[in-house]
Amino acid sequence: LKSKLSTQRVLVVGGTAGIGRELALSCLKRGAKVTIVGRRTPGSELSAAKFVKKDLSTMRSAVDLAKEVDAEELDTIVFTNGIFAAPERQTSPEGLELDMAVSYLSRFAFAEEIAKSGLGKKRSTSTTKPRIFVMGFPGGNVEATIDDFNSEKKYSAVPSHMNTVVGNEVLVDHLNTVFKGDVNVYGLNPGLIKSEIRDNFLGSGTCKSKVAETLIGWFKPSAEEYSESTL
Repeated sequence: LKSKLSTQRVLVVGGTAGIGRELALSCLKRGAKVTIVGRRTPGSELSAAKFVKKDLSTMRSAVDLAKEVDAEELDTIVFTNGIFAAPERQTSPEGLELDMAVSYLSRFAFAEEIAKSGLGKKRSTSTTKPRIFVMGFPGGNVEATIDDFNSEKKYSAVPSHMNTVVGNEVLVDHLNTVFKGDVNVYGLNPGLIKSEIRDNFLGSGTCKSKVAETLIGWFKPSAEEYSESTL
């Protein structure tokens, strides 16, 4: 993500919590014009950003979002929207495993829709290509359950989540092909970060969650630290 941001128009999908929130704040501090997308109303620290309230648990809502944002004016899109699969299988309104729907398929549907109009085509000042960053890129040997990608036959939280991780790896390659070199698409692998992504698995505000995040914070970067080092 490191670049001059003072003239950039940045869209952070999933920008009201965790790593997305911190990346949005860092972009604002560096002078970027930021639009954030999320389910929650952002805090006052993000008041300088434009906010689009959207629940991206369905591909339909992702397509609608792509039509609402002016993608032709954007320099950068950062996909940080994501959850961790729950202990028991959850489904989206479209009947898909919820982690798969939120953390992968909504990104796919959104990106496919903006590819129709073109990302960054109306920019007048930038000399660089528009960029897309996909959070959750594995960067290692991660296997997917190809014959049960939607976790319908057998469900377990970690293998199900790994399906979304591999899906995003494929998405990076797919989008580089779709945009035919006009857009640079990158995968980001933050590794283990103290954030809110495990809330769906551990339970938001539970003792288990607090202990886990405290331990992670002792040895690993916080979302803020990761954002500062990335930007």
